[in-house]
Amino acid sequence: ETASFIASESPDCDGWTHTGLELRLREPDGALEARGPGLLWGTWQAGKGPVGRRADQFEPTGDVGRWADDGSLVWLGRVGAWFKDAASQKVGFTEVETALWETGLVADCALTRDGHEGARALVVTAPSASSASITAALVARLGRGRMPRVQFVPQIERTAHGKLVQKSIADEEHRPHG
Repeated sequence: ETASFIASESPDCDGWTHTGLELRLREPDGALEARGPGLLWGTWQAGKGPVGRRADQFEPTGDVGRWADDGSLVWLGRVGAWFKDAASQKVGFTEVETALWETGLVADCALTRDGHEGARALVVTAPSASSASITAALVARLGRGRMPRVQFVPQIERTAHGKLVQKSIADEEHRPHG
């Protein structure tokens, strides 16, 4: 997991790189790569230490991000997080989350798996918005066939690093909301 090991938190972003570590974003997908002496790549073998990677090589973290205007890292999600739409085409979780944020109508949102190839968008409505206005704005951005299942919730529980608390997501699945 990237955020807790290579970036420190800031109130306005997901983090700044720790001293001695380098990050780069691979174009065009924004896949995050890191290198540095403080990272353990490969496997740990007793008596030999880390085997399989070198600290001077950039290695994929499994995360996707973008650079903010101030140079901080904005974490967008995990590589390969997608679902199949109505036409069996892949839709990235990041695409849906970005579309939700761009509406300006959400206070928080996150996508999770819903069955084998589906997705569920957990959405916290901004005070000035309604679930109907958010749904309409999302359909306008994505198209009806690319929509995940949308569930409006009062809050989304996250760790100190902004990652979803998985148990709370499972609990939301079974809690009725209006």
